[in-house]
Amino acid sequence: MLQTLVHRIVRDVDDAIDVRQGAVDKIEGALQTVLRTFSRHEKATRLLFIEATGLGRAFDRQVMAAHRAFATLIAKHLQTAVDDGSVAPLNVQMTAYAWLGAIHEVLMMSLIEPDGQSLEELVDPLAHLLVSSLQANVRTVTDETVPTKSSDPCQDS
Repeated sequence: MLQTLVHRIVRDVDDAIDVRQGAVDKIEGALQTVLRTFSRHEKATRLLFIEATGLGRAFDRQVMAAHRAFATLIAKHLQTAVDDGSVAPLNVQMTAYAWLGAIHEVLMMSLIEPDGQSLEELVDPLAHLLVSSLQANVRTVTDETVPTKSSDPCQDS
């Protein structure tokens, strides 16, 4: 069941981003696709992210393999953005796992909290939040040619 979900998500992501332009837009499309797939398959998502703990070592290995596959998928698209210059160099592996952790927490919140927002309602805001975290690393012509004022709140203006 988990392998089927993972394969479906990878296939759906590849299909969804084929129509997108630019590496950062493809990343956002991939995130939206993953999150929408999770929202459509609540039982499998619940099993993968909430109920998996304590089901034994064999199942733990399957869950970890699934998490690793999702992190690898995210890292692949982040690396493409770095390679084409859309995003400044960053540790794509660490970023992928940090994003997966954020996704995990939002999934738990939406599945456990009875009065919380549904995952479907959170797809676009979460994808936007994660992609926005790259904005400090997004390269533009003006970033390289025009000095900008520091955005460090600790510095005096």
